[in-house]
Amino acid sequence: CAANGSLITIGKRGIYVANGQYLTDGAAVALSITKNATSLTTAIPNDGTAMASNEGQGGAARSGAHCTAIFHANAGDIIRLQGSGATDQTLAAGAIRSCLRIVLIGAY
Repeated sequence: CAANGSLITIGKRGIYVANGQYLTDGAAVALSITKNATSLTTAIPNDGTAMASNEGQGGAARSGAHCTAIFHANAGDIIRLQGSGATDQTLAAGAIRSCLRIVLIGAY
C-alpha cells in the first residue's frame, strides 16, 4: 500500500493497473483514483483527472468502496487515491483506512 497518504509517483513510462480500497466502517464514502489531480479536496474531482470512481454504502452493511483503473502513465505522474474530500484516509491512531496498489503491466 502507498505509505505517503495514498500517493504514488510513477517511475517508468508504461501501462499500469491501479486498485484503490477504502474501508468505510459503515460510513458512506466516495472514492476515486486520479492522475496529476489539482483538486485535492474533493473525493471525485471534476477536473478530468479521475480515472475511476466508486461510492461505498453506509450503514450496517459496511461495504467498502473499491475502484480499479488501467491507464498510461509517464515518469513523474502522480497517482492518488482520493476519498471523502481528502487524499489521506488515515486515522489519528495510525490505522490505515485506505490502500492504493499500482502494478506496471508493460513499459515502453
